[in-house]
Amino acid sequence: MSDAAALVAFPKHLSYERPPRLPCTGVTAWNALFKRGNLDSKDFVLLEGTGGVSVIGLQLAAAAGAKAIITSSSDEKLEHAKKLGAFGTVNYRSNPDWQKEVRTLTGGKGVDQVLEVGGQDTLPKALEALGYEGHVAVIADCRASRAACRWERSWGSTPPSAASTSARAPTSKR
Repeated sequence: MSDAAALVAFPKHLSYERPPRLPCTGVTAWNALFKRGNLDSKDFVLLEGTGGVSVIGLQLAAAAGAKAIITSSSDEKLEHAKKLGAFGTVNYRSNPDWQKEVRTLTGGKGVDQVLEVGGQDTLPKALEALGYEGHVAVIADCRASRAACRWERSWGSTPPSAASTSARAPTSKR
């Protein structure tokens, strides 16, 4: 038995399997942005898609005063992201070179942090959107990714292989 005051209700539209995932996504986003990425209020943060880690990352970044830029294929979801604090939004379906638009939103300097959740499909573009001394937190298993292998050769780090593997570009200045 639990004390009713210690329990939290969850929305009726969620199945019983979904609510336990919420703390996992929050801890993942927090760890990537603050523990590994040392998020600063001056940072531009790229969040890919509107899944759990990205949306919670958006809220955490916005709450910290950072400028969050989020991508989605849905204009409706991008409008909702603005209400959650997004500084900028990019529809990657209508804008296949979305990394260029992300850079434009940063005034050309590139983002300081990326929550990389797309793996081999988005990593090359995320790296193009990344600014000097930028931080990439890979929230996916990219061991089989050709992009991760190219990243290893170019940046000299081990390819990401588990949730929230992080790396900083070694030779640039913010």
